[in-house]
Formats: sequence, structure tokens, C-alpha cells
Amino acid sequence: MKRRHIYPILLLLAVIQVKATELSCDSARLPKKYSIIGKVYGECVRQIPPYDVMTIPLTGSYLSVEELPKQGWLTDSTASFRIDYLEKGIYHLKAEYVGFDSCDTLIVLTEHTDTLRLVLPLCYEYISKYECSPELSRENIRKGHPYIKLIIPEDKEKEVRNHLFWKKYGVSYDSFYPLKKDGHLACYLSVPNFMLAAYNQEVFDYLDAQYGKIWRREVPDGILIFGLDKSSESSLIAHTTEKHLEVGVPVCYLNEQGDTIVPYGKYKFCQTDTIRNIGFVYGNKQEERIVCIDNQGKELFYVFKYDNGPDYIREGLFRIMDDKGLIGFADSLGNVVIKPQFKFAFPFEGNKAKVTLTGEQKEMPDRERREWASDKWQYINKKGELIQ
Repeated sequence: MKRRHIYPILLLLAVIQVKATELSCDSARLPKKYSIIGKVYGECVRQIPPYDVMTIPLTGSYLSVEELPKQGWLTDSTASFRIDYLEKGIYHLKAEYVGFDSCDTLIVLTEHTDTLRLVLPLCYEYISKYECSPELSRENIRKGHPYIKLIIPEDKEKEVRNHLFWKKYGVSYDSFYPLKKDGHLACYLSVPNFMLAAYNQEVFDYLDAQYGKIWRREVPDGILIFGLDKSSESSLIAHTTEKHLEVGVPVCYLNEQGDTIVPYGKYKFCQTDTIRNIGFVYGNKQEERIVCIDNQGKELFYVFKYDNGPDYIREGLFRIMDDKGLIGFADSLGNVVIKPQFKFAFPFEGNKAKVTLTGEQKEMPDRERREWASDKWQYINKKGELIQ
């Protein structure tokens, strides 16, 4: 090669080297980029006992970021997603999937972000409004058509349908879930067990008021009625030596056989005269805490005091307390749904409750009332999970 051709090539290489150095310096000055990584799950009803809520990975779930309005992402075959090239800051992430409620999450993107686990809940509001809720059950009872939600084995459907129980007690049943011999349901069950039990409880209370407990002994054998525990059919009935049974008089509790289950003097006075599932009594100690007991006389937990009595049941749950005064939630059967852990907690409204782990109780100007003060209020759902 002639020398005159070598010089242009060397010059070109020098220019390329300079440009590469400039680009390297520019990239070093660019802000660091971050990623949001996670996985999306959806709630569904387990199709075998106990028919509770479980989660499954959702492939093809759609994700969007409010701060990036023209972009969207889908979860892959493992229900995972990754959103790259983000700057440090606050992002509003939303996950959606047909047939589920959406999940909105606030993310503060810093040096390191843990892998997210987003759970899309069942459409509880739709289920409560159109399919299964205590309100729908009471409406059917008012119309004279009480229904019981149950599961019938395939080979017992005719026997159960013709059973005298239904005509005798004036109730019908909904059974869209025939149980196959392999233990699975022939039709898809879309309502979880706790909602079916809450629906049925209204019918149970109606039948108890009309016929006492005797109807429970005549329920057709071999079927599953959500919420009906035939092993705990007995009730406790309050008795007193005073002329009238009222708040403040000494009481004892007897079972239906007349045996003393709760003796005189154990509690200061009672709030419940007949305990079918749970009842409320006041302790004898100085603080006079409200105690929840079951129909066997067993103490379950302390009850949050509201309006000079036990907390009201709101949307199937009421507030309870532990020895330290922390607040949780239980259902009308005495099951602890959300263990006590909150400093303060408001009742459920619209399937969510306002709670806080920190705060203080302040006296109002009238000195007769007090209010809760906290700068870290959050909302939880009925599983105790934080929501936006």
C-alpha cells in the first residue's frame, strides 16, 4: 500500500477513538436507570375442601404506569414482568386482568427495589351485590323464599331434593356445585366459603327464631351446608336470681340440658342472654373489659368497647383486642380473621378498614370524647392486606 493511502486511514481511526471517548464520557454523566420487577397473582376459590381463597399466577396480566401513559406491559408465561429504564422516583403501578378487581400500587423507586408480588382480588363487591351476601339472604327471607347454599354429592341429589326437611321448614336450597366421586366439583364454584357461610347464617338465625334448634337435627345427611357446624348446636342461656334479666344483675349460664357452664360470680354481668355461637360478658376486674365467650363457655378474646358496649358487627366483622390493647377483627362466629396488631382501627366500610400501627389518643375540647391521632394511617382489606 502506498504511503499516501495510510495517512487518511490513521486519521479516521483517531477520529473514531475521540468520538468513542466522548460517548463514554456522556454515558457516565447520564442518570442511572432502574427497573420494577414482579409477579402478578389472582385470587380464586379452591375447588376442593375447604373451598377457601387461594392465589394463582396470572399470565397475560396487563400493567400500566400512570407516569408513563403511552406504555403498557404484559406478564409472561410465568406471570412475571419487568419494567426497565426508569429514573429514581415515585410511580403508580396498576395491574389488571379480566374477571378480577384491579390492583393499584404506589412504588418509591430507590437504589434497590424488592421483587413485587401483586395480587388481584376476586370481585367481592360484585359477588356481594349480585350473588351472595347477608343482605341478599335477608331479602330472600323477607320475600318468603329463604335459600341455603350447599353442596350435594352427585348420587344424592334426588334423595336430598325429595327430603321432607325442605317442605317442613319452608326453605329451599341452591346447589350449583355437585360433588363428584373424585372429590372435585362438577361446576365451578366462584364464591368462597366464608361468603357462603355468612349468607347461610342469616337463614340459620331465621330458622332458630322460628323453630329453635330442632331443625339442625333434621338436616339431610351427606350434604355440606356452608357455615353449619352440627357439632356445636347447643346454646347457653343466661339465668339470674333477680326478678328480671337485665344488664348489671348477677348471672350464670346453663346449657340446654340445665348444666351450669358459667357459674355465678365469674363475670360482673352479661351483654348476651342466649349464646348460640358467641356472647359478650364483662370481666370482674377493675378495668371491666368485655370478654367474648363461645357456646361452651370458652373465652376467645377481648372485644373492643364502642358506645358503652361491644363493637358493632360491620360487613361481617367486629373489632377485638389482645392483652396489650392492640386491635384486630373477628367474624360473627368468633373466628379471628385479622389478629390484633393495630394501635387504632376503624370498622370496615366498603370492604376496607382504616388502621394504623402508631398514634395517640387525644382528648377533645369538650373533655368527654377522645379522638385518634396518627400520621401513618393505612387501609386494609378483609384479609388484613394493605391496599391503596
